[in-house]
Parts: sequence; C-alpha cells; structure tokens
Amino acid sequence: MRNRYGEVITFDAEGDHYVMNGGTYLRFGGIEGQETVDYNELGFVDPSGGPFIAIGTMLPDVHKVVTRIYLDKTKICFEVEEDGE
Repeated sequence: MRNRYGEVITFDAEGDHYVMNGGTYLRFGGIEGQETVDYNELGFVDPSGGPFIAIGTMLPDVHKVVTRIYLDKTKICFEVEEDGE
C-alpha cells in the first residue's frame, strides 16, 4: 500500500506473524494503562503518513485483526487473529 506521502508500506508474512516494511519514520506506544512502554506488548504503531495501526484494528492488505504488536530487534511485528475466530 502507499501512504498519504506516497511511501510504499508492506506487511509481509514471516513465520507466524507479519512484519512491516517501508516508511521513513514512525512512532509507537504502549498499551493503555501500562506504566512504561513494553516493547514486547505495544499498543499502536503509526508510520509517518499512515496507516495508524492499533490492537483490534484491521492490518492493511492482510485483512485480519491485529491481536499483538511487538518490536523484534529492528522489526515491527504483528500477530493477527487466526482464521475462523
């Protein structure tokens, strides 16, 4: 997909999760109520130019609901609902 700045952002399957590729800048934050940001349990990711992705939203192009967001070294990873849930 292309965001509003024309950057290509993809969500590529990697094992049992998806990895976001593309975009120049992004911000992310913890789950509401966390005292500090836990990089293993993020609440949202917002690449500059979009799309804003949070727990419970649809992962673009994958068309499955995000159940977990986490940072794996330098990768933003998404777990999604299983088929049939």
